[in-house]
Amino acid sequence: MKSKYRLKRIKDYIQYDIPAGVENLIKWLPIIWKNRDWDYCFIYIILRHKLHLMEQLIRHHGMHVHNIRDADGYTAPQIVIKLVECNGKPVAKISDDPAKTMCEDINYIKYLHYLIEQIKENIC
Repeated sequence: MKSKYRLKRIKDYIQYDIPAGVENLIKWLPIIWKNRDWDYCFIYIILRHKLHLMEQLIRHHGMHVHNIRDADGYTAPQIVIKLVECNGKPVAKISDDPAKTMCEDINYIKYLHYLIEQIKENIC
């Protein structure tokens, strides 16, 4: 009985786990290849890629009634993931609408607005 169970597990491993592992290597190699140990900001790229893969799987292979709605739920976090800091320096999202501007460092936003004004003066 035990040998029959072991043979089934080995067969399942060869049939399912090895092909899935190779497929994962192909999907993730371009992403992981760019990773550098010192670049802690890269975690956002990995997370966004994972959410994208989950969204594609649920959208195209979902086995339940609301798979499209659920897949749309994975799109929103990909958009919401924002970089707050990179290599110890602030990162900012600037918008025409001040309510949409995102940055934790107020002085950095002021500095960016100053640079934008300088560029506008030089262009016009």
